[in-house]
Amino acid sequence: MFAWPSDAGTLHLPAFAGGGLSGSATARNRAAAKKFALAFQLTKENLDASVKADALFPTIKGYTPPSDTGPVFKPVYDLWQQALAQNATVPPFSWEAGDTAMLPGMQGTFWSAAQDLVSGKKNVDQVPAFLDTEWEKSG
Repeated sequence: MFAWPSDAGTLHLPAFAGGGLSGSATARNRAAAKKFALAFQLTKENLDASVKADALFPTIKGYTPPSDTGPVFKPVYDLWQQALAQNATVPPFSWEAGDTAMLPGMQGTFWSAAQDLVSGKKNVDQVPAFLDTEWEKSG
């Protein structure tokens, strides 16, 4: 995902907080599994690797991303921090779940349209028009 300006110029930044490592409550070595999961997920080197490899924004209190990220990471990370402070985060389009999820079938339609755009099958004007039509049909 990437930052996209709103029509009104107000700050609304998509944010998705993924899950971390988990283990069974009935695991034989639960204490060791918990110790490993916490160490793995809280180690700065591991967090830095996820930032560099996947452009993730770790939500670990006190974490600071490495300074050698790509040119887009830092400005978008700063926008994300600003959006958090202003309570201006929104679910990322097509990643919504529960009550904020798309109508049934629309997520696959969106991803298909995105593939059509990337592959050149549809152009930038055709994709939103197609999605508007499909949205109307599904509602």
